[in-house]
Amino acid sequence: LDPYLLGVLLGDGCLTWTTSCALLSNPDQEIIGRVETSLAALNMSMVSSGDKLNYRIQSNDGRGSSQLKPILEYLGLIGTRSDTKFIPVEYGDAKLEDRWELIRGLMDTDGYASDKGTISYTTTSYELAKGLQDLIWSMGDICNIVEKEKSYTYKEERKLGKLAYQLNIRAR
Repeated sequence: LDPYLLGVLLGDGCLTWTTSCALLSNPDQEIIGRVETSLAALNMSMVSSGDKLNYRIQSNDGRGSSQLKPILEYLGLIGTRSDTKFIPVEYGDAKLEDRWELIRGLMDTDGYASDKGTISYTTTSYELAKGLQDLIWSMGDICNIVEKEKSYTYKEERKLGKLAYQLNIRAR
């Protein structure tokens, strides 16, 4: 699977397969265009729900996402949720350019770079955070993980969210 596509799916994809296909939620048309190019190599495409935010990934022959599902099953990602996603072992020792592309896909979805050069990535999955840290270390860069307690307001009541892991990244 194209490493950039995998990074985007790990960041903004729904891989629970509660529908007959994978779903992607991302408003950035540059990212969407790049994903469409990767999917075309698998004879697949995306169909927008009309809001330019949510997309259904489907086979061009109309049979759901038949080409993508076996790949994601092989990688062990089918059924993972935001807090259980991970970077498959096969990508940890991939060639340098593939590791960079996976990092780009992840950073394009859930990464942040400030004007001052601060780079961070946040996820609710410890396994994904640890896998990304290992990838960054394999590139010779510095990365630490900080646990963050997140909260949100629902019906005027403050609630505690899932524990999040923020990676602080510094390139050498």
